[in-house]
Amino acid sequence: MAPQRPTVPEHIIDRTDEYNDFIAKLREYHQKRGTHFDPEPKVGTTHVDLLKVYKHIVAHGGYDQVTDEKLAWRKMCNGLGLFSSNEAAAAFSLKTVYYKYLAASIGTIG
Repeated sequence: MAPQRPTVPEHIIDRTDEYNDFIAKLREYHQKRGTHFDPEPKVGTTHVDLLKVYKHIVAHGGYDQVTDEKLAWRKMCNGLGLFSSNEAAAAFSLKTVYYKYLAASIGTIG
């Protein structure tokens, strides 16, 4: 029997005004740096809402704190509704997405 999934809804992108403003600021930041920016990167087969990811990770202490806690990136995936049969790969992918698109820009766009 398969394990029960948490009651967190599947991850979807909410294209609100706040989301659109956040993505516009991120896009501008990455253009100025000359770095690639994907506004809807994937974790597994799911496109992720970078604003939700940002808020969720910050609410749990930020990148460094989440990274320092054992298995915390897996917990972040579950909390965001990013369910996968390969939790380790999803956790690594989420960590990479956060680091690549959000970590360096936090102080400049927030």
